[in-house]
Amino acid sequence: MDVIKLLEYLQDIIETSSKVPMTGRVVVDRKEILDVIDRIMNELPAEIKKAQFICDRKEKIIEEGERERDRLQKESLEMFRERVNEHNITKEAEIVARDIISSAEADAKSIRLGARDYTHDVISSLEKDVLRYREKLMDNIKEEMEKFVHSLENDFKDTTKILQNNLKELEQMNK
Repeated sequence: MDVIKLLEYLQDIIETSSKVPMTGRVVVDRKEILDVIDRIMNELPAEIKKAQFICDRKEKIIEEGERERDRLQKESLEMFRERVNEHNITKEAEIVARDIISSAEADAKSIRLGARDYTHDVISSLEKDVLRYREKLMDNIKEEMEKFVHSLENDFKDTTKILQNNLKELEQMNK
């Protein structure tokens, strides 16, 4: 169950709980509320672990690119040593080695940039989701508070009317 569903369930518990007359308060099952809060707290780390996995994966991709670059550099060095005895072949090997190294470095850079961009996109998406969840939660809390305040105002008005009527009755009894 995701965090939003758990929050909606928590809201449903509060809305359907028994009301305490004239206070606007409700009676809730403490164990049930604490259980839902505990489940919410357990769900949030999963989202954080997902973001950490993505960051770790980025590092592995970069490491693989660097290993590939190193491997290609070693191969080109070995090829260079094999052809070092012949002058023309040596020059050709140097050119090929530079091309391979340049290509490997470009590939490694491309992999690093791609991993960085992918991680950025995933983290940005996660940030938007967290902000959206936060906004929804805050809206729900605000709505509940407004309902509570409205209910409390109505209770005060009703109590005030009853007191005023009682005073009028007492005044008429004194006449």
